[in-house]
Amino acid sequence: MRRIFYLYLFVFIFIVNDLLSQNNTSITGIDQFWVDAGYGFISNSEMEVEGYNFRFSYFHDTGLYSIRWISGKEFNLFFMPNSFSLFPEHNFHEYSLLYGRILKEKIFYTSISTGLGYVKYDKYISYNNQKNIRLVVIPINFQLFLTPTPVFGIGIDLNMNLNKEKVYYLGFLSLQIGLLR
Repeated sequence: MRRIFYLYLFVFIFIVNDLLSQNNTSITGIDQFWVDAGYGFISNSEMEVEGYNFRFSYFHDTGLYSIRWISGKEFNLFFMPNSFSLFPEHNFHEYSLLYGRILKEKIFYTSISTGLGYVKYDKYISYNNQKNIRLVVIPINFQLFLTPTPVFGIGIDLNMNLNKEKVYYLGFLSLQIGLLR
């Protein structure tokens, strides 16, 4: 687990350094905005659940500003006296504000962002017993998108949340709609 963390951190530092050293003047002065939604996974040492990612992004000059919401749930069928009951074993929500850099080419872009987030994580141990975790996190986000048209894109969205409890890894396949070029 630590090896994955260090590899991710190394790639993050390498990409940030590359993006910060770019002098791409062809995109300066163009305001762009988009909404993207994705489906993927949320994982740490205790859970691996499916999740959804919703983001509103605004790009001005070389800065990328984003508001993000991530939600994930895992459902299991539990036997209860006199009935069957369906309730989530894991319930994960994250709300984040991100700032990053972007490298845009004609039909693709890559970005790296970080910021501040809030995580609500509920782990249901039994029907009457649950563990509630609330954390302030530092999200790290890497995106790689193909934008074949000026208003539509598809790509991957990889994330990591650094916090005092557990590191969360998140990955999504996402669709974008908005002013992309």
